[in-house]
Amino acid sequence: MERAMRKVYWRKKALNAFQMQKFWYMINKDEQFVASYQENIEKTITQIEFMPSIGLSIKNLDGRAYRKILAHPKTYIYYWYDNNELHILDIRSSVMK
Repeated sequence: MERAMRKVYWRKKALNAFQMQKFWYMINKDEQFVASYQENIEKTITQIEFMPSIGLSIKNLDGRAYRKILAHPKTYIYYWYDNNELHILDIRSSVMK
């Protein structure tokens, strides 16, 4: 069985959030934690690339189903998808507050 491969697009906001969270963890945690965080985010994106409906539906707007999924303790990835594309909208963490 062949799975559909989606092209992944990161919004600038999501990429900036990912980088800022990694930086925050570098300052407040150790290198092993930073590596774990990055690995969890990457694995989760790979999972939703192949099976995007696993995330929690949060709203439908303009024919798009916006979803979120827990990727790391207290960190959610927000996204939408169609048959060919996966759009990473934001990565939010409640740890950095």
